[in-house]
Amino acid sequence: MLRKLPLFSFVAFLVVVLYAVHLSLAVHACMTPQQVRADSRCLYIVNGKVYKQGTRAAPHFGNACGTDVTSRVPPSHTASPARYLAPNYVADVCRPGGP
Repeated sequence: MLRKLPLFSFVAFLVVVLYAVHLSLAVHACMTPQQVRADSRCLYIVNGKVYKQGTRAAPHFGNACGTDVTSRVPPSHTASPARYLAPNYVADVCRPGGP
């Protein structure tokens, strides 16, 4: 068991680093509402951020993919963003005139 611990630690470290790089790259990207609607993934806008949830064939709770669902997101999701929103984060919505 002790011999596997360093390998496990190394793998866990790599996962954390790759996830941090993914988040770092995602933070610098932005999407227009038109790009959100046209994307092949099922994306939603919540409070100026883009999230992936469901599929085009099975949209999340019947909400059309590519729509702004800010007013429909349950309080439990906004109160616990790390649990509900952050894992599905894709990008910010581009502000008019640039990112």
